[in-house]
Amino acid sequence: MDTKSKEVSLDMRTHIVNLNKSGKSYREIQKMVKLPFTTIGYIVRKYKNTGRVENECRPGGPSKLTSRNKRSIVKAAVRKPQISAQKIADDLLASSNFRVTAQTIRNVLHSAGLKSRTPRKKPMISEVELKLSDIEKILEALIYDNKIERSDSLSNSSSKGSGSESFYRTIKPLISNAGLMRMPCGVCPVYNKCGNGCDVSPSTCVYMKEWLQL
Repeated sequence: MDTKSKEVSLDMRTHIVNLNKSGKSYREIQKMVKLPFTTIGYIVRKYKNTGRVENECRPGGPSKLTSRNKRSIVKAAVRKPQISAQKIADDLLASSNFRVTAQTIRNVLHSAGLKSRTPRKKPMISEVELKLSDIEKILEALIYDNKIERSDSLSNSSSKGSGSESFYRTIKPLISNAGLMRMPCGVCPVYNKCGNGCDVSPSTCVYMKEWLQL
């Protein structure tokens, strides 16, 4: 990262203007004072346009941060890359009783070549937002598929609320059931709505196709 060049002193700027007045070119002045060509041109043009070589007053007050404060800010950001600017400002206030804004912290980090970044969002397991009722329906279907089982237990009196809590766990039968016992119609939750011409029918039932291994 390029560092900011040192400001040219007032005496040197006056000397450059006097050399130009005496007929010296920018290149000749550059060889004499050992300053960049663009810097010499800027100083001479400014004098010709404004009649002065002094720098104008810059907006804002002087920086309240010392070099030590700035080094501490940079070290904190390097040590914990995920830390926020506001957290660094709070830590500085707690440790040194020195109050600065989060934007000041960002300016210091930016000057040190550190850029902010937004952490990548973790992909969701499902792109569809599920309600509690939807999850309960899925669990009921897994119960009917003989994939999980539910057990209810009374909640303790010290716990919040009252009633029972449900727990689910996967199950694995000790022996495989006979084919007719595994027929999905026996445990189907919509058995009474199944029939030809209905929304649910043996020809469209996914459980029946799985059972028949079609």
